[in-house]
Amino acid sequence: MHTTMKTDIASNLDEKEQEFVQFGVNIQTFASTLLYQANVILKPYNLTFQQYNVLRILVSAEKKEVSVNYISARMMDKNSNGSRLVDKLEKKGWVKKEESLTDKRTVNVQITESGIQLLDVVYKIILSEYLGKMSKVISPEEAQIINLIFNRMLKS
Repeated sequence: MHTTMKTDIASNLDEKEQEFVQFGVNIQTFASTLLYQANVILKPYNLTFQQYNVLRILVSAEKKEVSVNYISARMMDKNSNGSRLVDKLEKKGWVKKEESLTDKRTVNVQITESGIQLLDVVYKIILSEYLGKMSKVISPEEAQIINLIFNRMLKS
């Protein structure tokens, strides 16, 4: 009879290494929680978080219309299919697509007025939810430090 020993990999780490492992777990858990909460908020509007992200990218773009490639490069979820998301948003009337006049292979995307209105509504709800919960547990100064750390990690 063969027996296997269950080992906890983290128990073989020193205290500092265990802190980094716990830090990673906490980041993943927190990100998952925020995504879940955002999806709960967006569901009544027939909007997914990825679709919300596309609308947010379009509103914050310097140009009035941008390519699907531009959108895909800026998506939070790098596994997202920008073309598919844009198609779904177009069917809902929140974006419009046009073939580029300079490059027939490129499709330009622009947010519609109804897309802007929807984004304005859901953004205020999400912001209120996040600010309401987070401001109860961390100070603006702590948020600034966390942002600095996250930005450093994202750049590495």
